[in-house]
Amino acid sequence: QPEKTNTIVLACVHLHNFLRRSESSKNLYCPPDIFDTEDFENQIIKKGTWRSDSSETTSFLPLKKCGRKSAADVEETRERYARYFATTGRVHWQDAFE
Repeated sequence: QPEKTNTIVLACVHLHNFLRRSESSKNLYCPPDIFDTEDFENQIIKKGTWRSDSSETTSFLPLKKCGRKSAADVEETRERYARYFATTGRVHWQDAFE
């Protein structure tokens, strides 16, 4: 149901943008240094604070693992993107970070 998926994604994007609108909600929703950042000069990834956040209010609570077999068309889409970003869509700096 692609239309339903699009509606859900757009709702999430709108909510994200709304939460980042004011400084006070932005700092609660997305505090400084929470995400990993790229240091292009030294070609390293600075790890964000989310990696060490184990509080119950974190957005990154562990998910239960459950086996699910992807549909063939989903796997083909993934492979198509992987091929694209490894060839035509490749950018000169993509292998600089590990």
